[in-house]
Amino acid sequence: MTPDEKIEHWKELLAQQQSSGLTIAAFCRQQEIQAWKFYYWRKRLAPTVDGFAMISCNEPNDSGVRLGRNGWKIIVSRDFDAQTLQRVITLMQCSA
Repeated sequence: MTPDEKIEHWKELLAQQQSSGLTIAAFCRQQEIQAWKFYYWRKRLAPTVDGFAMISCNEPNDSGVRLGRNGWKIIVSRDFDAQTLQRVITLMQCSA
């Protein structure tokens, strides 16, 4: 498999898991994939812009809240949306 084919393969697997409704662990068991590989490729293929992870939360693009890629680095603009920030913090706590 070429490197491009491998990337496409993992993109497809990531999409399949997301649409399956299964947990990552259950999906990996079903597909006979090692979970650490799934997480590796999910992180590797995560869309980023200027070193920031893209967060899709159905908010307007101008919420003023950005989440850093590594660790707890939240950057807010002067006119940030406080509700969006609260949801980001809640999600981060749940995934920790």
